[in-house]
Amino acid sequence: MQLVDAALPDKRQVRRSFARAAEQYDAYAGLQRRTGDWLLKRLDLAKDDACLVVDVGSGTGYFLPRLAKRFPAATLVSVDLAEEMLRVGRARLASGRFVCSDAEALPLACACADLVYSNLVLQWCSSVQRPLAEFARVLQSGGLGRSVCSARQP
Repeated sequence: MQLVDAALPDKRQVRRSFARAAEQYDAYAGLQRRTGDWLLKRLDLAKDDACLVVDVGSGTGYFLPRLAKRFPAATLVSVDLAEEMLRVGRARLASGRFVCSDAEALPLACACADLVYSNLVLQWCSSVQRPLAEFARVLQSGGLGRSVCSARQP
């Protein structure tokens, strides 16, 4: 194993950490709220008539109700690595669709989304290129991707 490989996140450990933290996560997620709010304020470029909005790394779904308010006609798809996080998110937005998956391999059709919203998920990926390529793949031509990345913290 090379030194670089040792620095890559172990997805099984990441999943377990977030699964354990799911019920209490929002009480300690101040950074996530601040960056997520910052991202939401920058969605003015997005089409108001978006049909499909994908929140990659949605965690507890904290931003799902606000995304639903901003895009009232859209179907919201919440994607997270930890099923326990999605379970908390379902309580926030019953009308959403919830997919347990890795940001580096989205189980979504090509060109299906009008918007990809991702708040602090890229640091949990083995490379930045893989999730960004997935975002580009699922975005429709003219779609909008917004993402923030910061230091790791479970």
